Order: sequence, then C-alpha cells, then structure tokens
Amino acid sequence: MDERKELFDAYVAQYNNVLSRMGYPAKNSTGFTERNLSVNFSKVYEKKNPEAVSWFEFQWGENSNEHIDMVLKDVGSRTMFIVEAKRFSSPSGKIASIASDIKRIPEFVEEMHSSERFDVLEGAECIYGMILADVWVKKGGRTGTKKRILKSFLDGTFLVGFRKELGLEENELPVNPLYETRKVKDVSSVEDYYLLAMMWRVK
Repeated sequence: MDERKELFDAYVAQYNNVLSRMGYPAKNSTGFTERNLSVNFSKVYEKKNPEAVSWFEFQWGENSNEHIDMVLKDVGSRTMFIVEAKRFSSPSGKIASIASDIKRIPEFVEEMHSSERFDVLEGAECIYGMILADVWVKKGGRTGTKKRILKSFLDGTFLVGFRKELGLEENELPVNPLYETRKVKDVSSVEDYYLLAMMWRVK
C-alpha cells in the first residue's frame, strides 16, 4: 500500500481511537478545534517516522507576528511539511483563508531561505505545503457548500471547483496537488464527520 495512504489510514484511526475512549469532546456543537488536526497528524507521523519532529505555531514574518500552524521536519526522509489547519465550519471564510495559506506557505519557505534561520530548512530536500481540514456533512441532506467541498476533495478537484471562491491567479495555484479524505466513525446521529487533506510540492 502507498505510504501516504497508510499514513492517512493511521490518522483517521487515531481519531477513531480517541473518540472511542473519550466520547464526544465538544459541547453543544458539532466541531472540534483546528489544533486537533495538526496535533493528531503529528502524533501519527512521528510514530511512523521516529526521526521526525514537529513545532506548532511557528513564528515568522517581517514583524514576527505571523504563525504557521505546524512545521513538521522528517530528518530521515529529508522531507518537510508546512501545515495549516482549517475547519470548514464557515465554508466561505475558510476557503478564503486557504487561498491566503497557499500564498503564505511559499513566502514562509522563502523567508527561512533568506534569513539567519536557514537551519530550519537544512537537510530538507522536499518541502510540501499541506492543508489539514475537517468538515461535517448532514446525513441525507441537500447538496450544499459543505457537500461540494467534500466531493471536491474526494474527486481531487478542490482547486478547480472552487477557483472563483479562492480568487487565485493561475500562477498562484499549487501544481499537481494530492488529496486525501477519510470518514471518521459515527459521532453524530445527524452529521457525518470527515478528515480532509491537500498537499503539494513547494520546493
């Protein structure tokens, strides 16, 4: 089996394990904080790749006032992932935020290259941008934006299908992005919960 498929199978298994043991960890709503996406992904990745390390809320920017949700560096495979996490709780706002992240991630890599913090990238021969997301979709509900988002990740067409909403120029779109979608065990009687991912080569 493809290593990426195995990784995301383990990622959804991590969610299933937590929810089976802990029950439903949100109050009066469907939705978990975005931080859980990056934290659970890093746990799974580091377990499979012992030479990998992660840092959350990685600070950068001209005024040191910007953050990347997670930077994951795998020394063993000489690979790095620059990760932003998104909940599609408010689809239009999150789509705009993803467009911003698609622009920001290469800017982060460029800043690391051109500053005294070059050691952050040292040894990383492949650098990927990654969006980790989740979405709740009503069981048997009418087609809406959330269902369109889910279908676009399943079909690998998110960037194409939401091109207008993203507002990105052709040269700003990631090239040959890879998509993964996994359904988490039933945690709601009215909505299904899915984990989504999109990744692309930055360097």
